[in-house]
Amino acid sequence: FLESTTFVSNGVVRGASGEKYYGGAISIFAPAILNFTIFQVNMSFNYAIHSEGGVIYVKVYDSPEPLKLFIMNCNAHFNNASLDGGFLKLDANLQLREGHTEIQVNQSNITHNQCQNCNYGGVFVMAIHSEFVLEDHNTILFSETTLEKNIARGGGILSIRLQSGNFLIAMSDVSVIYNKASISTICMQNVDNSKISESDISIEMTDFTAKSNLLIPSDVVKTSGAACIHIDFLSPLGKVHIVFVKLQLENNQGIGAYGAGIAIVVPPINAKINLIQGTFIQNQGGDRAQGGALYISFLTSRTILTKISDLPQIEIQDCYFADNIASQGGSVYIKPPQNIYNKGCLTMTNSTFDCCNLTRFTNVAQNTTHMYSGLASTLNNVAFHERTDR
Repeated sequence: FLESTTFVSNGVVRGASGEKYYGGAISIFAPAILNFTIFQVNMSFNYAIHSEGGVIYVKVYDSPEPLKLFIMNCNAHFNNASLDGGFLKLDANLQLREGHTEIQVNQSNITHNQCQNCNYGGVFVMAIHSEFVLEDHNTILFSETTLEKNIARGGGILSIRLQSGNFLIAMSDVSVIYNKASISTICMQNVDNSKISESDISIEMTDFTAKSNLLIPSDVVKTSGAACIHIDFLSPLGKVHIVFVKLQLENNQGIGAYGAGIAIVVPPINAKINLIQGTFIQNQGGDRAQGGALYISFLTSRTILTKISDLPQIEIQDCYFADNIASQGGSVYIKPPQNIYNKGCLTMTNSTFDCCNLTRFTNVAQNTTHMYSGLASTLNNVAFHERTDR
């Protein structure tokens, strides 16, 4: 338990013989159980040169017990790492089947931190591995937290990488503002693991605000994601349920193929995606972007999807889209799996698309929806307005 402490201008550098040291202020190597709470701690101007974890580096290996990590009422400003984890790097290998792993970040401010050459990591990195299915539902929770003016070259600002399922990732009252990243501001991915096919992942985001975030190029990452949120689960999963409620995405800018708002790439079987009461204004993708505000793509399943219960379900309800830009699907781009066979998939209700005729790229499609053939849709009280006032 670490409470009411200040860490300023601490650092580590690579040794003369090439040894790598970790954690500018705190380094923890735990071979077994880790229950670590950080409360009311201020961390500024710490660094890890040619290393990872500008402030904190935590390595948990072969642990037979669940992981507990709590960061509450903390401030992390102007910290820096050459590699992953400009603020924090957590790398946990859990050798357990039971027990509830829990990570919480609450009422904290993470600003002006950077990693200069991430390897798909970021400023705040959490990587959790397991050779077994974690049977209990494990949680990663962020609430009342701000990520502002952080930089991640070659990664994301917040990067969550899972090699096991049965996780709930939840965010409530979180703001991400003026960040620069090469993959995405918030990046959630899974690592290839056959055990993941036996488990579920849920993502719940409520009262989430993302404004003026920007994707930047990197020599490490050849393909960037969406500027705000990128969810990329390539391994088969039992179920994927994603719920966004009261998201506000404004003036974000992408450079890759996935637009500037949200990108979701998941297996199709039992996938449920709900977007409720969202506002998407002036999000701009690059000249090859698909979906200026929202991109959804389902991996082609090896199983022919014939049961209604197996089909991916998308619901967009009470949402507002205005002045978003992409080359295809100015606001929304949806690509279903090829073997849906015209089954119902998309329901859109009480939503508005406000357009303007401003174009910045050749063949720009603004505030339109683009859906591949084979995706049946139900639209109820959906308005498309063409604006010519500017």
